Amino acid sequence: MDPKIDDYIWENRERYTREAIREQLVAAGHDPAAVDAAWDRVAGEPAAPTRPIGWRPRGREFFLLVVLGAISMVFVWADEPYGAGAIAPVVYIFLASIGFAIGKWFSIMVDAGNALTPIILLGLVAIGGAMMAVVSSTLLLALAVAILAGVPALLLFYLRGTNPNGAGMVGAAIPILIWLAVTGTCYAPLFARLGGG
Repeated sequence: MDPKIDDYIWENRERYTREAIREQLVAAGHDPAAVDAAWDRVAGEPAAPTRPIGWRPRGREFFLLVVLGAISMVFVWADEPYGAGAIAPVVYIFLASIGFAIGKWFSIMVDAGNALTPIILLGLVAIGGAMMAVVSSTLLLALAVAILAGVPALLLFYLRGTNPNGAGMVGAAIPILIWLAVTGTCYAPLFARLGGG
């Protein structure tokens, strides 16, 4: 009997199908027979309250964020050479969409009980941002990227295994933090003008 399997089934059985939960647990390395046995134990028990996971932006909210960001890119890049003002919104939409998808994947990993992969990847981004801050002229931007990646990585490292609710809240914030990092990076010309002026 593995209490982690029972807890995971309790927390997710109201939101996901049995097949989806079983697939997640087996993918996480649990024995399929142990997962099936846990279902038999949990099936007759009253439903557990759903674990709070915090606000997680859906398609409509993300669409609004991206549209507002793309409009602002026209103004931020308007004075840049080679028609960057016209290209910038398209590039921004592409980068923001990829970043948001990665963030949602991180959140799903955290919800499934696997915080280690997001910790490692966010930690690598934080280290890269810190190294950029040492050698780059866009010091504030690089530091912001390092902080936006490093803080959730440290929180997940601290919370994993001890506070699933807290880890879930951090996981729910990751897509927005990645969106902020992408948006801030796309404001580079504005930061350069402010720094030079």
